[in-house]
Amino acid sequence: LRTALDLDPPVRLVCKEDSLQVLLGDLSVHRLDLVLSDRPIPIGFNVKAFNHPLGESPVAFFGRDDLARRFGPGFPASLDGAPVLLPVKGSAQRRSLDSWFEEIEVAPDIVAEFDDSALLKAFGEAGAGIFPAPMAIARQIQQTYHARHIGPAGRVEETYFAISPERVLKQAAVRIITERARQRLSAAAVPGLVSLEAGGSERALLLVVLHGTGVHLDADVGGDVLRSLALDGLGDRTEGFGAFDHRLGDAVGDLLI
Repeated sequence: LRTALDLDPPVRLVCKEDSLQVLLGDLSVHRLDLVLSDRPIPIGFNVKAFNHPLGESPVAFFGRDDLARRFGPGFPASLDGAPVLLPVKGSAQRRSLDSWFEEIEVAPDIVAEFDDSALLKAFGEAGAGIFPAPMAIARQIQQTYHARHIGPAGRVEETYFAISPERVLKQAAVRIITERARQRLSAAAVPGLVSLEAGGSERALLLVVLHGTGVHLDADVGGDVLRSLALDGLGDRTEGFGAFDHRLGDAVGDLLI
C-alpha cells in the first residue's frame, strides 16, 4: 500500500477492514476501488467484480527469543503441547493449520484465538505463545514484534487476491499496489530465501537449496552475532551470496558445508 503514496499526482488512501462479504458490497456500489483478500470472491456471490491473483506465501511459526530457543529444536514435533496463538476457527489459514497438525500428529496448547492478526502478533510479542504468519512479512515480524522464525508450517500457504470492479486494472494506484504485492509475494515464494540479521549495520541475503529436516543455528561470526538464522534444512550447495563482505560470506559458507 505504501507505494501508492509515492504517486504523482498524490492519492489519499482510505483503508477499511471488514468481512469479505461487506467489503464486496461496498465495492459493488463504488465505495471502494480495491479489496485485498486471502480468498477469492465466493462462488454464487452476486457482485460484478473480478479476482486478480497476487501470489502465495508459505506460512511459518514465529516466537519471542525464549520461545524460539525452547521450541525450535525438534520442530515441528516440538509443537505438541506448545503454547500457540492461532486465527479463529473458520478462517482459511486455521483450517489449513488444523489439517497440518492432524497430519503430523501434534496437539498444540491453543492459548488464544484471534480474528485480528495484528492483535495475535501483539500477544506473540508479549510471549503468550508462538504464532503462525506468512513468510512474506518475516522481516516486519522480526523488526516490529521482535519474534524469531522457528520453522515452516509444512505446505500451509496464504493465497492473496486483489478484487476489483475492473477486469483489466487501469487505475494507477490500484495497478501499482497489485504489482508491488506480486513482486513481494514472488520473492517470498522462493524456497530458501532467508534474511540474516547481522550485528551492527551489516545486512545479508543468503539463497540456499534446502533439503532434509529443520535445523536452527546461532553463530558467532567474527564477533558479530547472526540472529535468527533459521533454515528448513542445510543445502548441498549455495545459489549465491549477495551483499556479503568476504569475511562474513566465507564464515557463513563454512557453516553450510
